[in-house]
Amino acid sequence: MIYSGDTYTFSTLYQGKEDLTGVEGLCTFKRKVDDSENLVQVTGVVNVQEKTITFTLTSQQTESLRVDSVGDCGFSTVVYDTQLTFENGVVETTQKGKGRIYHDVTRA
Repeated sequence: MIYSGDTYTFSTLYQGKEDLTGVEGLCTFKRKVDDSENLVQVTGVVNVQEKTITFTLTSQQTESLRVDSVGDCGFSTVVYDTQLTFENGVVETTQKGKGRIYHDVTRA
């Protein structure tokens, strides 16, 4: 669950057999899959031994994920994915989906 205006950190566990040495992890958020512009894109911290990639969004980045909502529902919907780029140029999507960005009430 992501709250607009909050710092948000999450990790993903890599299930593959490849070594993660030299891998770059990216997480991209958009309004819709086919949008040409990203709302936010962050680089992850790769832990080679644990096979995890940790992504952190600043409060400014989560605020930028707040897009138009319908009525008074109090949230926006965005799409996202996480991708790894290996040293040999291979790109692998490890996670994707839709997310709700809950609007801040305290600082509204």
